[in-house]
Amino acid sequence: MRGLRLIASLWALGFLGTSVALAQDYEIKLTRPTKVGAEYHIAAVGHNSTKSTAKMDGKVVEEQSKNFSVDFESDVKALEVDKNGEPSKVSLTVDKCILKQGGTEKPLLANGAVVSASVKGDKTVFEIAGQPVDAETAEALDLVVGLGRNRASDDEIFGTKERKKVGDHWAMNAELAAKDLQDVMKGSTVKKEDVAGTVTLDKVVKVGTTDCLQISAEMTVNNAMMPDMKVAQMKIQAHFSGLFPIDFSKDIMEELDSITMSITVKDKPDPDGPEIVVESVTEQSRNVKTTHPN
Repeated sequence: MRGLRLIASLWALGFLGTSVALAQDYEIKLTRPTKVGAEYHIAAVGHNSTKSTAKMDGKVVEEQSKNFSVDFESDVKALEVDKNGEPSKVSLTVDKCILKQGGTEKPLLANGAVVSASVKGDKTVFEIAGQPVDAETAEALDLVVGLGRNRASDDEIFGTKERKKVGDHWAMNAELAAKDLQDVMKGSTVKKEDVAGTVTLDKVVKVGTTDCLQISAEMTVNNAMMPDMKVAQMKIQAHFSGLFPIDFSKDIMEELDSITMSITVKDKPDPDGPEIVVESVTEQSRNVKTTHPN
């Protein structure tokens, strides 16, 4: 009988816990529009790793690799925004811009440097006093500074119109994600059937005095094709996470994303010669924390 009483107690606790959880549901709003003239501060860390291997007759004939990290802090002023209210042109007053590579560190920009970042065509352009920064600095900044490009919003791709509880999952919009990826990877073909992703309301956390929803998403893309490349296999795996204040008037406080792209290209330049196989893996990650003046 004691066992039955224990089961009854556990059932009651579980039922009560479920009742409480059911009362705690939340509206999901991922897109937080920024107004022109808004000022804020970002602290970002980015990492990039690329490795490619070329093989002929199954033997490695060439290997290349590149690995670097960027530690960046800056005051930001939004000068222009896109249709979703995401900054598409900003002014960056740099506090810190450190490149870490091969066990060494070096500053890429002086503290107090003012950099203009804007979208021009398919690229983000970084300029100081109207002149482009050098290629190394541009690559580093591109890793940690993201700008709006009039594409589908995060709410359209990852959001939901239903209220959600902690632990709930929902599917991302694969069709819009495929279109967005084709826009990002110019010339590629990405079918919605090859895109899969799930979004999760992980938990409620407090950052200072602000209650936030921690929301994450996992996405996988298979079989994307590039017309100018003899791609035998391409796969993209991505993880996104963010802290979204429950108060919609407040901006996103932290964003983290990591992406791994694996590509295998096979070619036979000489019909009578050996097949050449190039395997490339690129991993990128970024963590951006945003603070606003009180």
